[in-house]
Amino acid sequence: MTVAEGEKRIYQEYDALIYDLCSLATIHKIKKMSNQEYCDYMDKQEEIFDCDLAPQEQYHIEQVFKTWDESQNERMDESEFAGCLRSMGKSDATAKRIAQNWFSGKIFRAIKTKSDRSGSIWCTGAPTILKATQHQENELSLLHFKVLWIQMREIQEKGPGEEVVQRWLATLDKDRNGLIEIKEFLKQEPLSGAAKYCSIDTENKVRQLFFNIRNPRDEDETVDRIRFHELALWISKLLKRKNANEEDTAEEG
Repeated sequence: MTVAEGEKRIYQEYDALIYDLCSLATIHKIKKMSNQEYCDYMDKQEEIFDCDLAPQEQYHIEQVFKTWDESQNERMDESEFAGCLRSMGKSDATAKRIAQNWFSGKIFRAIKTKSDRSGSIWCTGAPTILKATQHQENELSLLHFKVLWIQMREIQEKGPGEEVVQRWLATLDKDRNGLIEIKEFLKQEPLSGAAKYCSIDTENKVRQLFFNIRNPRDEDETVDRIRFHELALWISKLLKRKNANEEDTAEEG
C-alpha cells in the first residue's frame, strides 16, 4: 500500500470525526468575530451563494428552507434543520449532531439589514447587530440558512484551514501542556461529544486513533497521548490528500 493509499484509507475511516472537529473549529472562529468581521463574513458567504451556485441550485435551497420552515415564521429551529438534513440523505444521528453543533454555538446574530428588489440581504454601512432574544439566537433566517449551506460545503470540501483548527484546539488545552491524553479525549467536551458521536468511545479506540495520527515507525509502539498540533496537522494533511485524490479523479474523467 502506498502512502497516498494509506492516507485515503485513514480518511475514510475517520471522515466523520474530521468533519465534526472542523465544524467545531469553524463555529469557534465565527463566535470570536467582531461585529464588523461578522458582517463581512455574512456578505462574503452570501456572495459565494449568489455567484457560485447555479440559479436552479439557489432556487432548490430556498425551497428546501420554505419546506422545512414548518412553523411558517420564516425561521428554522434546530429540529426543523435536522429534519432538513435527513431529507438530504443524512442519517438521523448525523443530522442531529450537525444541527446540535451549529445551534449550540449560538452564532446566528441578528443583523440590521436592507433588502434590494431581488431579495438579497446584505449588511450595509457600519455593522449593526440587533439585540436578539434567546429564541432568535437559536433560529435560522433564510440568510443564515444560505450562509450555513455554503459554510458546510466548504468544510466538507477543504476544511477551515490548519490555523483555524489549531486556534480552536488551543482553547481546549486546559492544563497548558500541549497534550491530549486518552482520558481527556473521552471525557472533556467538546472532544468527548465528537468521540461518542463517531463511536470512538473506548480507550483502545482512542489509542488506535492516536497511533494513526502519530504514525510511528515502530508498529508496536503504544501511543497514549498526542500533541494538539499533531491533531491539527493530521486533519490538514488528510484533507489535502482527499482534495488531491478528487482532483486526480476529475482529470481522469
